[in-house]
This record gives sequence, structure tokens and C-alpha cells, in this order.
Amino acid sequence: LYPPVIPCAWYCFGERSMDEEAITLELLAQTLKAWEKDVPVPAIWQNFVAWPQLRGLSPSVLRIKLFDLWQEMVQQQLNEQRRIEGLMSVSLPTTRTEAEAALIQDFCQGSDELEAWSALYHRRFSPVLLSKKEMETAVPQSYRNFDRRYKAGLSAFKQYLQRQEQEAHDRAETAHLCRHLPSPDYNQLFGVEPLLQRLFAWAAAPDSSPFFSVEGMGGIGKTSLVRAAAHRMAAQGSWADVLWVSARQYDLDTVYGRIQPIADTAHTFADITLRLCEQLGQLHLAGLPPSVKLERLQPVFKANPHLVVIDNLETLADVDALIPHLEPLANPTRFLFTSRHTMNHYGTVQSLVVPALSYADSYRLMQSELSRQSSQLTLTTEAMACIYQVVGGLPLALKLFAAQLSHFPLDYLLDGLSGLNQADMYTFIYRHSWDKLDWAARQLLVPLYDLALEGVPFIGLRLMADLPDDVFHHALTQLFNFNLLEAAGPVENRRYKIHRLTASFLQTNIVDMWDGL
Repeated sequence: LYPPVIPCAWYCFGERSMDEEAITLELLAQTLKAWEKDVPVPAIWQNFVAWPQLRGLSPSVLRIKLFDLWQEMVQQQLNEQRRIEGLMSVSLPTTRTEAEAALIQDFCQGSDELEAWSALYHRRFSPVLLSKKEMETAVPQSYRNFDRRYKAGLSAFKQYLQRQEQEAHDRAETAHLCRHLPSPDYNQLFGVEPLLQRLFAWAAAPDSSPFFSVEGMGGIGKTSLVRAAAHRMAAQGSWADVLWVSARQYDLDTVYGRIQPIADTAHTFADITLRLCEQLGQLHLAGLPPSVKLERLQPVFKANPHLVVIDNLETLADVDALIPHLEPLANPTRFLFTSRHTMNHYGTVQSLVVPALSYADSYRLMQSELSRQSSQLTLTTEAMACIYQVVGGLPLALKLFAAQLSHFPLDYLLDGLSGLNQADMYTFIYRHSWDKLDWAARQLLVPLYDLALEGVPFIGLRLMADLPDDVFHHALTQLFNFNLLEAAGPVENRRYKIHRLTASFLQTNIVDMWDGL
């Protein structure tokens, strides 16, 4: 008998010690009274997620630290209300005259919110506490009306603390769900919002396919896009867990343009199943055959929705064995892939091809990268036009350019991409696909470097290829499947083109070197 699956608790991300509903007016009143009587404040304040700096403190230190924290928060909220009313922020008063002047100013604006926060602050947290008589004299309302304002301020403060605790819980839960995601290799993504919305719509639609493949050539930004999508999906709180398995064998250093091997990555279907067991805490299943592992994980995936990401799917040695084995695990669980090769031959897989960045988004990405590097360089529109002419909107190549611009002249970099460790960059982007192409697809691809930017019609493409019809059709299909050829325009007048960087790559002697190995 195989060992059973250990149940996984949905939404359990560690010790969720307190809930925002535990923050009540009664608790606030107890705390304020403790300060009045110079006794320890309720220790429950050490159990909330929002204020970890209070944990482990002695009663005497907790009493001081909590007061300082509340004083700072109330003053911030008071100054925010002053800003809304067009008033300047007021620093901590040091004299009674300053305290009275601030109170009078606050109560002359006709704002209930400002008066509420001001009443709370001046009664409880001002360094200069005014007496009841001084407050009655300072404000144009009776003290009884002032007392109502104080109670309103206390209620507003309670709600503020509850929001902080709720937001802290949400951040903690999102962080837990994202614990398997790779660290982002970007400060900001550009031109991806429509693609993200497509992924969100897929994840939210109950009748959509449980499998989705994000596809495109190497360096186009598939992993970054899916990582951003998975993070946002996790923040929505509709997933029991988010899993990420990488099959990427190599990475490209965006500073020096060098290929670096990645350790402990998945190579096979068996590796994928083992990673899923590890991330789900089902280590006792590690010794079972891959198919049995998935069979044992099926109740977990079926009980609650999981988001499972498999990155660089095309590098798996036995990718065709994976999809059929994942199908019994799907619904409500969703599987999201990235791949340089299309998966549209699987009828159950939806696909999205990631396009190159527009000129405007490429320019913004370059400026962002230069800013991230604290570079003082100014990237002119003329220089950007030259860069875009060579590499197009390929995020990886643009990042490499930005990293090298601090060290090399632009003309030097544009001259055959010599400053970008040309061989390694092209190897990272194209080698895997090139090795998979058959001879006819290679023969069709190589002459395409001379295509016009707007592409050629189908008849022009057909004339360029000295291939029999059936061989041409197969080669064309393979180039499409590997995202090395694009088709655009109306269905009756399609035009075919390749990425600018692909054209630059085909003009090098690198493919001759590969073929000679």
C-alpha cells in the first residue's frame, strides 16, 4: 500500500495569531485606561500581525512602545486630514499656546473628520495635554460636543487599526502563497497589461480550459509576465496555494551577457512530480513512481484550487508525457506554462503568444534600466531608434544594451552586438529551437534575414523557399510552432516577418559553428 496524502489546510499560512475583529473599542479603552493608571497595557497587542515590533517586549517596554506607536499614527492621520482641508501639517506642540492654536485651527474648518482626529489627539496623545476648561475655552463648541468628537475619533482610530491588521494579514497570506515564485528580475514591466488581463480572465472564468501556455521566442519576457500574473493572482486570495516549477536549464546574465547554468532544475516529468510533492509538503511520496505521485496528489488538487506554473516547458526531455498525466488533476486547479514552442497541438491548452515591445515601451524599459543602474546617461530618441532597429522590442536584449551602455559607446554595441557577448546571447535565445528544427525549416529560415520590416506576402515567402509543397508546409508550420516566424495583417493578405534580432542572428556565422559541432 502506498502512503496516504497528508491533508493540506486551505488558507493556512502559518500561525495566524489574531484577527482584526479582536481590535474593539473596549480594547482601546482598556489600553488608554492602563496608560492613565500607569499599569501594563493588554498583552494582546503583541499578537497582531501588523505590529511585529511589539513582540517579545517586557510589559514596561511594551507600554512605552505602544504609546509611541499610537501617538505617531494618530498624528499622521490628523495631519492627513489637515492636508485635505488645505492646512499645513503641525509639529508636536511644546507649549499650551501652541496646543490651543492648533486645536482652534482644526475646529474652524467645518470638517467632522478633522475635528474627530484632533479631539482624540489633543485629549490623549499631545505632548501638551490641555485641561477640560482649556478645551472648552479653545473651541467654539460645548465640551459635551467635543466629547462626541473624541468618541468619533476613537472609533475612526479603531477602524484604522483594523485596516492595518487586515492589510497585514493580506500581505502575509500573499507572501506565503508566493513563497515558491522566483524573485522578480525587473523593477517594472512595460506593455504587459493587456496580456495580464488575458491571463486574469482565463483564471477567473470557470468554463475556460485548465491549461494555458504563454509562448514566444527566448528573451521575450514570458517568465517575467507569468511571474507578475501569478503574484497578482495570489494577492486575489482565491487559491489554496501557488506552485512554481522551473525547467529552465540556463540563464543569461543581463550585465555581462554570459550564459550561466541553473542548478537543481527540473529536467524530466519525474522531476516535475517530485517538485510538486516537495512544494505541497508531501515528502513522504518522494519515493513513488511519478504517475503514482500524481495519483496521490489528485485529492489535494481536486479539493481546492491551486495555481501550478511550469516554466520553460519546452526544455523537458519528455514533455509529451506531462500533459496527459496532468489532466486528471485539473479543475478547479489551473496549470500555467511558459514555452518557446507552441502547445496548440494539445486541444485542451489555450495559448498566448507574447509580442515584442512597441518602440514606446522599449524606450521606457531602457530608461528604467538606466535609472535602476543609477546611470547618468541620457538616452536620446535618435539613439533609441538605432537600438530598436537592431534588436526590436526584445526585453532581454534591451536590458543587455542598457547594462553595457555605461561602459561602451553605442556604435560599438550596435556593430554586430559585439559588446553584448554575442555568441552567448544568441545561444541562450536561439540554440534550443535551432537544434529542434529539421533541415527544411532551417533552409527556409536562414534567407529570411533580408525580409523587409513590414514582411512579405505568402507568395513571396513561397518563392524564397526552394522546397516541395509538402516540405515547405511542414517547415513553415515548424517555424510558427517555435515562434521564429510571425504572420500579421488581414486573413486575405497575410504578411510574414521575423523579429529584428532574429534577422541579426541569421547574419552571423553562429549557426555555421553550431552545425559544425
